[in-house]
Amino acid sequence: MSGDSIDYIIRELNQKPDINSGAWKAVKNGNVYLHHQTKALTIIPHLMNMTVANQQDWAATVQRLGLQEQPTVVKSSHLNVALCNEKYWLAVLPRNALVRWAQLNHIGLVQRAG
Repeated sequence: MSGDSIDYIIRELNQKPDINSGAWKAVKNGNVYLHHQTKALTIIPHLMNMTVANQQDWAATVQRLGLQEQPTVVKSSHLNVALCNEKYWLAVLPRNALVRWAQLNHIGLVQRAG
């Protein structure tokens, strides 16, 4: 794949508000790169605010760009949930057959100054 193709894919990905969110945008030789051994285009997206519409858009983008998921041993997700629902989701997520492990990472409350 040429550098122009990688640049095209990065431009496409960064048009997505669920990807282009500040520090997590698609970056050449960062989270979008050619694997040094296989020369396969590798994309490690950080998908934010995955509403149903954003999930459908991501699925359409994967199809349009011809992306294919590669088998891996581990997949991880970090979920932001509504305030006071953290322990509910910690109990519910492990019931899903796709979830092997769930852990409460952090409960925090940010108070506005003033």
